[in-house]
Amino acid sequence: MLKKIKNSIIYLTFLGLITLFLLELCFRFYVIDFYRGHLVGLNPTELVEQPDQPTILIIGDSFTADPDSYVRHLRENLVDYRIVNAAIPGTCITQHRLFAKSRIREFKPDILIYQVYLGNDLLEFRHPTKKGNISLARKIYWCLSDKIRVLGYINTQLPALRQAILHDLPTKTDSKALEVFSPEKYSARSKLQFRAEPDLLQNTILLQGDRKKDMILFTKEVNQVLQQSLGNCDVYVIVMPHCVQINDHYIVRLKSVGAKITQNEAVLANEYPFIEYLEAHLDARIQIINPLKKLKEQEHIAPVYYGNDPHLNPFGQAVVAKLCADQL
Repeated sequence: MLKKIKNSIIYLTFLGLITLFLLELCFRFYVIDFYRGHLVGLNPTELVEQPDQPTILIIGDSFTADPDSYVRHLRENLVDYRIVNAAIPGTCITQHRLFAKSRIREFKPDILIYQVYLGNDLLEFRHPTKKGNISLARKIYWCLSDKIRVLGYINTQLPALRQAILHDLPTKTDSKALEVFSPEKYSARSKLQFRAEPDLLQNTILLQGDRKKDMILFTKEVNQVLQQSLGNCDVYVIVMPHCVQINDHYIVRLKSVGAKITQNEAVLANEYPFIEYLEAHLDARIQIINPLKKLKEQEHIAPVYYGNDPHLNPFGQAVVAKLCADQL
């Protein structure tokens, strides 16, 4: 009996590893369109299927994938364009390089916009696994997912799988719905990132420590993805700033939830090493959109970020949309 159980465990382990290996191959070579569901969900069917207008293709993360993001405002203001939203929440260039070529080939854009987020693009590019106040399980997962890319995809699908099986979702507080700032109720994902790497924001903005090395590799991959469109369309990179770059008020908030920031003046500069590096090392034909100055100006009218989440609120998204429309 014990021998049968042992053999069954060995067989199931072997089968699981083979399945994971095959999934990883399919994911890395993008044999299956893993992110098709996001594309369908963010774009009306008639918009995707009718290429009778000049096309703007936008690739990015959750800043762009939000149904009420700046993309919605662009569609309302640039009515002569077909605007295709190909963004995926929780992704960076590591995932974008897998599907970007197929999206570009499918939609043949006249304008390509690639959205970068200063807050966690370098962290998603390389997770911190050697230090930080995070669980061993989290370190192991991050270490494996940086090498076995499909694990990150599987992890993002688990809530949907749970809902399909149990027909519910675990109760979870939406940090975007809470207007009054509270360290206890601030975005759990952000607090996890700061426990793992307290100086993540400062190191990313100012390109300090190991994040400078990450930026070199990150920029090379962005270049490789975008250069396949140069000559066929206009290419833009929009760099979404982190709320901590807006003013001291946000710096105080982020410090209270675990961020380590010691160089306030440098962090608040409109031109900073992260964006200067992109300007210097991306192909000269790629145009960069930096919304930071405009967001700072509008912050005097009303907050541009959520109180308990580092994403732009609807007002901030509208500010970015206007800036993009003016520069396109």
